[in-house]
Amino acid sequence: MAQVGDTITYTFSDGSSVAEDISNIDEIEIDYVDGPGGGTAVGTGGAGGRVENVVADVSESSTLYIWVGGAGGSTNTRSGGAKGIGRYDGGDGTSGAYDGSAGGGGTSEVSLQNTEASDSATEPFIAAAGGGGGGDGDAITGGAGGARGRAISEGNSPPLGGVGGGGNAEGSVDGHSGTQATITGSGTTVSGGGSAAEKNGEIQVTYKQSVPDAPSNLNAEVQ
Repeated sequence: MAQVGDTITYTFSDGSSVAEDISNIDEIEIDYVDGPGGGTAVGTGGAGGRVENVVADVSESSTLYIWVGGAGGSTNTRSGGAKGIGRYDGGDGTSGAYDGSAGGGGTSEVSLQNTEASDSATEPFIAAAGGGGGGDGDAITGGAGGARGRAISEGNSPPLGGVGGGGNAEGSVDGHSGTQATITGSGTTVSGGGSAAEKNGEIQVTYKQSVPDAPSNLNAEVQ
């Protein structure tokens, strides 16, 4: 269970969600969500997107779900690199006559719903960062796209995953449709500001208790 004042850094494991008990938490600050990079072949993979300093009221929720995306697979052979996994997966690299193309990275996401990509093409989220595009294999077999909204990858944007061939990815912040989370500070998004090529994603969250407003019917006097 997350405690008030905790700052927890989540790293990639297997791409599945981590459930954090937030029943005693009123507010979270998502310090950053870094999408993973794409794999590298002949060309270097793209960087993941980044979202930082997002504040959300989660006082009506009891569980936070966190996915940390994995980097796309690199290759220096004719075989294609494996896709990176996350809430949404990047694309698989393809084999080539000379060198195969690399895989695209998966997404890193923070959500109040533990649904997976197979349930819907447009899963809700609080903050998310796409994976980078995989590196070029050769002129015939360009790298795979990063997750969410690029060729041969899973999911619809936003955020927009990196273009196959080494393109950087983007991040996105959204109100959480169908739940009680309210975005009170939208933070910033940085295209290509997440993890570099071949590096897994990372997420850091600070758990807070919101400070109530002073009662409006009280007057303070200086003694």
